[in-house]
Amino acid sequence: MLKQLLAYGSTGVLWASLLYRGRMLPRRWHDPAHRAHWLATLSLALSFTVLLPPVYIAIDKALGVPNLARLLANSLALVTAWIFQPFVVRLLNYPATRKSIRRSGWTLLAALGALCILFVLSPVDETETGLFTQRYGTAPYMLEYRLVFLSYLGLMSYELFAASWRCLLGGSGSQLRARVLLQAMGWTFALMYVAHEAAYAVMRATGVRHPLPDPGVVTLSLMGLTVLCLVAGVDLRTPSFASGLRGFGEWWWLYRSHRRLYPLWRDVCEVIPGIAYLPPESVFKDALATRELGLRVRRRAIEIRDGCVKLAPYVDPRVPELARRRCAQVEAGKLQDIDREAIGDAAAIAAGIQAKICGRQTESPTWALSDIFDDMNEEVLYLEKVAEAYKQFRSCSSPYWGRSSWDESAGGSDTSKQCRGA
Repeated sequence: MLKQLLAYGSTGVLWASLLYRGRMLPRRWHDPAHRAHWLATLSLALSFTVLLPPVYIAIDKALGVPNLARLLANSLALVTAWIFQPFVVRLLNYPATRKSIRRSGWTLLAALGALCILFVLSPVDETETGLFTQRYGTAPYMLEYRLVFLSYLGLMSYELFAASWRCLLGGSGSQLRARVLLQAMGWTFALMYVAHEAAYAVMRATGVRHPLPDPGVVTLSLMGLTVLCLVAGVDLRTPSFASGLRGFGEWWWLYRSHRRLYPLWRDVCEVIPGIAYLPPESVFKDALATRELGLRVRRRAIEIRDGCVKLAPYVDPRVPELARRRCAQVEAGKLQDIDREAIGDAAAIAAGIQAKICGRQTESPTWALSDIFDDMNEEVLYLEKVAEAYKQFRSCSSPYWGRSSWDESAGGSDTSKQCRGA
């Protein structure tokens, strides 16, 4: 299960990055760095896709050659490493020339030719998707095949890591340093993958057992980490993508606050009609509200505070103090002052709502919702704590508010018992 998650997850990340950057491809096709990165991502995504068992088996059946998908995937991986060079050179302003890139291209062709020859000579006559090295590691010419593949991949990964590292040591802006660090980490994981696979190939050829029961998990984990770092080192540098992530984070924070405040806001609005600009809707409709969340959350916080002002005459001042005292008994030393304050306010609101329903005002109202915040964000966070505690007080199931405590605050009258039932 873990191996499938790693394989399909890495492939999904690559295709998602490819589709995301593909939107800008027509406008930036003239940019060698953008074009090289998109083609490299395409090649790597195809390589990962070919290794997925259903695709692997389908290719072998369609072409009639067992394990030809393995040769195709490995070839695409080598092409990916070569195509990445123009992108890294442009991204890091690394002083490489077209001549050096062209020279590594000739090396790529030699490596691909050697792979094809060794694959034909090696007797891999039955399709094997997951345990290829374990099954064919001792076959003739298979060690040479793996070493040729890993040698070129390791050489290119080292060159790209060295370029990233030199740029990182050279000093640059914070954004570029973050991108370069992710690139360096990605190529480091690629080198670790090469070292692990080379060691495993030699161990299989010489009959030495791998110390781990399933080396494939290590292989897929290193491949996945390489993909994540390389994709993040490129896509997270894009201003629109970064701003999109920030925008989504802000939206999610507002949506979460919007939903957390809903039960408290709804009950307050129901007993104090007219304080809400828009009356409360059903839970389902409220959950579907995804626009103008900033305005909705601010309104919700203001309306809760306005409702608490009108609930104050109905709140017995003993209620919040009793809840805080019970809180100190149950959670001694485990809660901060702000949490105890929120629990006290939640108990006061719950008791005030029930008293308002019964029409029972207190003789000397002194309670007021805590107002110790410098900005709206802090107040919303505090009201979320109040709302969370209120959900327990509403059903009288809070550990900070036992049945006897409710009876003590309500006076144990028949009217209060009827209100509790309501």
